[in-house]
Amino acid sequence: MSNTSQHQGQIRVAFITSEISHFEVPLFRICGTLRQIDSCVFYLQPVEPAGQYDSEYGQEIHWGEALLAGYASVKCESAKELYGRVVDWKPDVAIVYGYSWPGVLALLVRNRLRGLPQIHRGTLNFYKDPRRGLKAHVLRPVRNILLRLFNAHHYGGSYSKRVLRAAGVPEQVMFFVPYSVDSQFFKMSADDQCEIEASVALRKSLGWDGNARVVLYICQHNWFKGPDIAMEVFAKLYARFPKYRALIVGSGRMTEEMKKIASATLPAGSYHFAGFCPSKETVKYYLTSDIVLFTSRYETWGRAINEAMLCRRPCVVNRMFPAVGGLVENEDNGFVVDNLEPDSYVEAIERYFARSDEAQKVMGENARVRALEMSYENHIGELRQSIEFAATFRQTNWAQSN
Repeated sequence: MSNTSQHQGQIRVAFITSEISHFEVPLFRICGTLRQIDSCVFYLQPVEPAGQYDSEYGQEIHWGEALLAGYASVKCESAKELYGRVVDWKPDVAIVYGYSWPGVLALLVRNRLRGLPQIHRGTLNFYKDPRRGLKAHVLRPVRNILLRLFNAHHYGGSYSKRVLRAAGVPEQVMFFVPYSVDSQFFKMSADDQCEIEASVALRKSLGWDGNARVVLYICQHNWFKGPDIAMEVFAKLYARFPKYRALIVGSGRMTEEMKKIASATLPAGSYHFAGFCPSKETVKYYLTSDIVLFTSRYETWGRAINEAMLCRRPCVVNRMFPAVGGLVENEDNGFVVDNLEPDSYVEAIERYFARSDEAQKVMGENARVRALEMSYENHIGELRQSIEFAATFRQTNWAQSN
């Protein structure tokens, strides 16, 4: 008898990850509501309720919610312990996040040898990470081998699908389960009168009237996110039209450098550094802005784009973003530039403001519609299909052994 039938017809699904991503928590919670699935998340890195220090942000951070609430989870001290706890739980399918964290390779191989079906869930980009240098070139063939250790794959758009195809992964084992956020929260919050009033109050407190053209830059302030590029964009925008305003949210190693650049290139009152803000508290900043700027040199997806679009804010991104492969559509719900040159961003932003108020509103509505289409809720069917597909491997292995 298969393990699946031992659990009242439910398929037991173990989510395996090195850390709890606040972006993926909504997916864990949705899985916990599905009648056909019994799920549990196994993870390594601690989740501190009051926040913890993050070297990338350069400060203690928290995400504005109880990340472990609403689903079953098990904290493990090592990848070896995690493997043992998963075995004891006896899942039918494992959904594994990524393939490069310490201990995961041994775990993948052991799962494979045991006959436990594995679904890969993790953002993929065919562009190379400039932080890795030559290592990025060397590891590409290795990545192709690792991806073939899985029985099925989630993909979030054309970028990840292109990577899977290059690795020789068959189409029939690919399932479209997008990379999203808590879509309902951002949709409802963006329409909440209190949030709207908070955004109006923020503009007023900064001395920015209704004619100000507010461009939001929201991210971790580290080199690969391109904050130096963003600051040059802001300087060029202000030089062309003094009504441009720079709203900067986030923190990181380059925050102080950004402040020095702003002081040297922008007049006081034309920019504001809001500091780090938990994801669930960012809505007023999206609503305060007219358009959102993203200048990363490399990205795995860029889920702040999902957030902004759910708040009806078009985004300006470059082609390094996998979100271009399914979420941001140039000139329809946002803008896609072909390079990292500041002038390319400036031109795109100016094209947006050259549109009529009504045309800008339409673009914002298009942004929300597309972001909602990419929500977890909208793709539960594909998630369930991927799990049921992978579970057939376990059933086959049990049948062959009995």
